[in-house]
Amino acid sequence: MKLLLAQPPIRHQVWAGVPKAVNHRGSHLFPSLSVMGLTSFVNERTDHQAQVVDFRLDEPDVDTMGRRIAEHRPDVLGITAMTHNLANVVDVIAAARKHSPNTYIVVGGP
Repeated sequence: MKLLLAQPPIRHQVWAGVPKAVNHRGSHLFPSLSVMGLTSFVNERTDHQAQVVDFRLDEPDVDTMGRRIAEHRPDVLGITAMTHNLANVVDVIAAARKHSPNTYIVVGGP
């Protein structure tokens, strides 16, 4: 089985009342240890194949995200979700449904 783990873009992120010095767009561009750990576990300890796509880096539009998802031809798409990025998660789901309709979609977070 091919698993694709996606980090949604941050274009519709909820930016709470935190000072801009620690809450600007560039301050959140660090790798997700949980996503990397899960990918490593799947690849090293199972017969399945996992890859990561991080849409935070260039914040593509919905069609571009969909094409990138479809290029991987995943059986399952896992999307990182938290309350503050829900609108972005909805965009990734829409992209996957349009460009990779047979892919199962799983949404979750920490």
